[in-house]
Amino acid sequence: MTTNPTRRGTPEGIIPPVLTPLTADGRVDAEALRRLLDQLIETGVHGLFVAGTCGFGSLLTTDEYVRLVRTTVDHVGGRLPVLAGVLESSTCRVVERLRLIEDLDISSAVLVLPYYLKASTDCQKLRHFEVIRNSTELDLTLYNIPGCVGMNLPIDMVLHMFELDWIGACKDSSGDREYFHELCRRGGKIGLSVYQGLRPEFAELAELGAAGCVPVPANVNPEPYVQAWARRNDSAALTDPQKRCDKAWIELVTGADYFSEGLKRLSKRGIGSGNLPVPFDVST
Repeated sequence: MTTNPTRRGTPEGIIPPVLTPLTADGRVDAEALRRLLDQLIETGVHGLFVAGTCGFGSLLTTDEYVRLVRTTVDHVGGRLPVLAGVLESSTCRVVERLRLIEDLDISSAVLVLPYYLKASTDCQKLRHFEVIRNSTELDLTLYNIPGCVGMNLPIDMVLHMFELDWIGACKDSSGDREYFHELCRRGGKIGLSVYQGLRPEFAELAELGAAGCVPVPANVNPEPYVQAWARRNDSAALTDPQKRCDKAWIELVTGADYFSEGLKRLSKRGIGSGNLPVPFDVST
């Protein structure tokens, strides 16, 4: 195995997984996307994650995927780090997409394990990321999301890849508290940046030394998340923004379909039409 050092320019703080506004024919609504990006930047978020799960990165055509990432990078213009999901089902598909965005000013490409036909052994999993690492000069971030790919990233493997300089960070959306705690504890000892991908407890993030969180409700209401991150080490000052973040999570994620509800709320503010991609564009 070879190494390909990364710059490890991983941001810390609130990194919203940006929802992708779509037109009626399923194309990226670039005008609405720019308005959403401006709203997030003006509120003080610390980075932006586009083409992720709720950004429909795995659903868009290749042309629309590139249009989404390019529009974001061009509009942000270096004001914030931009992470781009490359959530393809196979190694060769990831490499193909990386080549299409290689020339863009992306802070990091975000990768998952192969899915549908899954890598069944640790050697196969490691080989997947080795080939990707050696195919690009972009920084790489791992994305642990077993609900979508069918398995956890082994923590030992994550730490090994960091020590090889293949990756700089890992986002965990497993919902497994023990896994997240261990990843933070062990990763923190060697400098790995770890992000919470689900509901954040900000005092816990501070205690564990997590690098930040990637909360989907921040698309609609980023202010309490930015405030909670700033106050994560002050238990008294943290109480109010943490409660507001918890309320937003219940309304948008626990008690709703966050794709449709988030886009619906944005559309009421004049950002996009609330359209969903096929086949999610039906009510039943």
